[in-house]
Amino acid sequence: MNYWERRQQELDKALEKDEEKLKKRLSSYFDTEYRKLEKQIAAYYKQYGTDNVIQYRRLMEELPDEDKRLLIEQMDEFAKKYPKYAHLMPIRESIYKLNRLEGLQYSVQMQQLEIGAVENEQITEHLKRQAALNANAAAETMGFGKNFYSEDSELVKKIVNAKWCNGKDFSENIWGNIEKFANYLNTDIAQGLARGDSYERLTRQLRQRFGKVSRNDAYRLIYTEGTYVMNEARAAAFETDTEEYVFRVQYDKPRRSGWRDICDDLNGKVFKYSERKPGINFPPMHPWCHCTATPHISDREKWMDDYERRHGNGEAQKFVNRMSGKEREIYNKGLSLNGMEERNKTAHDITEKYTIRKSKWSGKFTVDDKKCKAERILGRKEWSCDILLSSKCQDRTIIHEHLHARSGSYLNPISIIKYKNIEEASVEFLAREICKAEGIAFTPNKNHKVKYLYELNRELEICDSDLDFATALFAKHIKTRYNWLNDQVMKRIEEAETSKKEYLLKIMESLKGYR
Repeated sequence: MNYWERRQQELDKALEKDEEKLKKRLSSYFDTEYRKLEKQIAAYYKQYGTDNVIQYRRLMEELPDEDKRLLIEQMDEFAKKYPKYAHLMPIRESIYKLNRLEGLQYSVQMQQLEIGAVENEQITEHLKRQAALNANAAAETMGFGKNFYSEDSELVKKIVNAKWCNGKDFSENIWGNIEKFANYLNTDIAQGLARGDSYERLTRQLRQRFGKVSRNDAYRLIYTEGTYVMNEARAAAFETDTEEYVFRVQYDKPRRSGWRDICDDLNGKVFKYSERKPGINFPPMHPWCHCTATPHISDREKWMDDYERRHGNGEAQKFVNRMSGKEREIYNKGLSLNGMEERNKTAHDITEKYTIRKSKWSGKFTVDDKKCKAERILGRKEWSCDILLSSKCQDRTIIHEHLHARSGSYLNPISIIKYKNIEEASVEFLAREICKAEGIAFTPNKNHKVKYLYELNRELEICDSDLDFATALFAKHIKTRYNWLNDQVMKRIEEAETSKKEYLLKIMESLKGYR
C-alpha cells in the first residue's frame, strides 16, 4: 500500500465519521419536527373533533381568520429566515380561500420547506468540507502544500454544485424529495381523516412515514453525494498530472457479508480521468455507493520525469493561476516587494525559523546577470559566503542559497564533494517546503534528487508531512545526513512490496555521493 492509498483510507474513514455526525444531527432535528407535527394534529383533533375523531365535513368549512393569520406569519418568518428559498412557498393569496383541511396541509408544506432549508445548509457545509479536504489531500500529494483550496474556492463550489446526477445538483434533489414527502404526508392526512381515523392511528402512520422515508431520503443523499464530491475533488487535483485511475470497491460491512453489486465488476479496472462518468465508470455507481477512484501510474519513473518536466516549464505557476484572487494573494505574497536586499534579509530570517544552525552568510550579495547566464545558473552561495544571484531569480532560489549558508558552508570546497547529492537534494527539498509553508509561489527546478525525497516520504511515511521530513533531514549535520536517512529507510523498507523495495534502494543509491 503506497502513501496515497494509506491517505485515502484515512480520508474515507473521516468521511464516514462526518457522515455519522451529520446523520445524528439531522435525526435529532427530524424527531423535533415530527413532535411539532403531532402537536399540530392534536390541536386539530381537540378543536374540531369529538371522541378522538374528526367529522370530515367539519374540515371542509372555511379556515378561521386566526389560523389564516398564523399561516401568513409562518410564511413571513420563513421568507425572512431563508430568503433564497422564498420562491418555493405556495402562493400567499391562496390562504384566504383555504378550508380547514387545506390549512393543515398548507402548514405541513411550510414545515417541510423549513426542513428542506435546514437539510440544504447542513449538507452544503458537509460537502464543502469533504471537497476541500480531499482536494487538499490530493494537492499535497502532488507537492502543492496542505491548504491549497479553501471551502469557498471556485473548485470546491464547482464540485459541490455539479449537476452530475440526472441533470440535477444535490440541492435540487433535496427539494424534489421534500416536495414528494410533503405530498405523501398530506395524502396520508387527508385519507386518514376521510376514513375517520383516530388521533393515535393517524399519528402512528405519520410517524412511520416521517421516521423511514424522510430519514432514508436524507441519508441516501448524504452518502451518495459525499462519494461523488470526495472522488471528484481528488480527480480534479490529480488529473493535471495523472491520466488514469483505478476503480476500487470499498469492502464495507455489507460487502464483507457477501453483498455484491455492479461495482464488483469494475473493481481493479483502469479508466482515463478524461472519460470518467459517475454511474458508468466512476463513483458513485448507485445510491449508497462508497467506492473510490485511485490514481494509476503504470510507469512510475517516466511519470516522475514528465512531472518534473511539466512543472519545470511553468506548470506549477499555471496551477497557482487557477486559484481565486484571494487565494492567489495569500499564496503569492513573496519574500518582499522592496528589492533584492530586502528579499535576502527576509530569506535569512525565514530560514532561521526552520533550523537552529547558524548562517555563515557574509551579509553580502551580488546581482550579476551576465555571470549567471554564462554559468547557466540563477543563484549560488559562494565560498566567501557571499551570494550570487540573477535579477530574474525566484524567491525559492534565494531561500535555497541561504540554506546552503546554514549547511554546506560548514565544510570546505574539497570535503563537501562526497556529500554533494544529499546536500543539494535536502536543501532544495526544504526550500520548496518553506515556500509552501510561508505561502510563497514558485516553479520547481528540475532536480531529480528532490523527487526521490518526496517519494521516500510518500512510500515509507518517515514523517507526518513533507515539511517535517525536510526539516528533520536538514537538521542533521551534512556529514551524517545521508546515514540518518538510510537508517530511517532501512527501518521501514521491509513493509514495502518487493517491487518497490528495489526502487527505494535505487533511490538511496542515487542520493549517495556526488554523481
